[in-house]
Amino acid sequence: MRESATIRFDRRGGGQATGSRDRCLPVAVGRGLLFGVRGLVLSALLSLGFVPGACADAGQEIGVDAGNHHYLPPDAGSGGDGAVTDAGADGAVDDPCVGSAKGRTGTTLYVLDDQGNDSVDPIEEGTVVTVSVRITIDNPPPGNVGYVELRPFNLRLDTSSFALDGNPFSVPDPFVGRIPLTLAAGSSELTFKASVDSRTSTIELDAFLRYGPAAVCSVPESHSLAVLQVLGGVTKGSRCYNMDDARSVQVTPAIPLQSTGRYQTANGFYGDVVIGNLVVGGPQCPGPSVLVHQITKCFTLTKQARITLSGNAYGGTPWSVDDLLLVEVLDQDDQVVSAFTTYQVANKVLGCCTNPPCTSSVSYVPSGPNVSIENEIQGGGDNGEIAPAVFDLTDHLPHDGHHFSLRFTAIDQGVQGELSRVFINLD
Repeated sequence: MRESATIRFDRRGGGQATGSRDRCLPVAVGRGLLFGVRGLVLSALLSLGFVPGACADAGQEIGVDAGNHHYLPPDAGSGGDGAVTDAGADGAVDDPCVGSAKGRTGTTLYVLDDQGNDSVDPIEEGTVVTVSVRITIDNPPPGNVGYVELRPFNLRLDTSSFALDGNPFSVPDPFVGRIPLTLAAGSSELTFKASVDSRTSTIELDAFLRYGPAAVCSVPESHSLAVLQVLGGVTKGSRCYNMDDARSVQVTPAIPLQSTGRYQTANGFYGDVVIGNLVVGGPQCPGPSVLVHQITKCFTLTKQARITLSGNAYGGTPWSVDDLLLVEVLDQDDQVVSAFTTYQVANKVLGCCTNPPCTSSVSYVPSGPNVSIENEIQGGGDNGEIAPAVFDLTDHLPHDGHHFSLRFTAIDQGVQGELSRVFINLD
């Protein structure tokens, strides 16, 4: 049997120090039960595996213009509707979201082989990925009672594979993405497996924390997103993501050193895609560039935060690329307004990039954007690690709430390529 559910939630006060209240309670409970016996009734329903029902006025989603986010058991497909949303509540009761619950998540997608190492195989339809959601709680919600919520896109979650801190963990059945969890001070890790549902250009997973009766309260700034390319998919995703409540966004997988022939077949040389107006090379390392990985993601942003790159959802870890990572900022009209690269070409195998290292010499051809590609990083040659937070995008992104896109492109000169996981960190 094929079934699916779509969840839309109203986001309120994402950047505030206190909890945010989503104006919605389950219609199966009814507003009359909000008074007096509300806690008893909700507890009984939740203990029976109750899942909040559909209600009206979903409001703004964290993923603006988002399509259906499917929360599927292992044997389910993507058919059906089953929208689950939250509804407004009368304001004459005590606000359950007043408090100082504080915490965050860090989402990482891994593609592993049978030995648990990073796989040399690219992400394709049917690929099984391992998902890690690291949860850190600084100030627990009342009674340590809370929830972690998962919003996947183009991913089919295996509900039998969940583990908490390495121990098997049961999730509600039917599973619609919300998991009751003790949110005590400290750190824990939720892991599970998911498979790529289609050849749509990206796979994505957003995780965040909730608390309060029927999970009406969102823990501010607890979101973390992972968005990765499905091989051959280089088109822009239509969903915009609000960075105000996010702490990290994974933008590349780990790709071990290997031949880039498979990527060349599926993605083509740089001239075959939108990003293709590049000239990469020099007298020591000539040759056309293969597109190894590319994602384009739409964002909105209003808060003032430092926005940098690292190799970990929590920051503090270096990253590396063979040969180059190009980061572009696009405006609402999809025009490139600024571009940055890692300056030096990294290469473990070819002796031509050891002494001296090959520089990137990256520029747009005359028919491309009228923008200079800035050398953001003076390093990276010889597969040298790039220190966390030195690739800084803070001053180059709009903070006015208007849509913009970031395009991350890893390219190789056609022999062998390598890429570590790269994350946007917001501090």
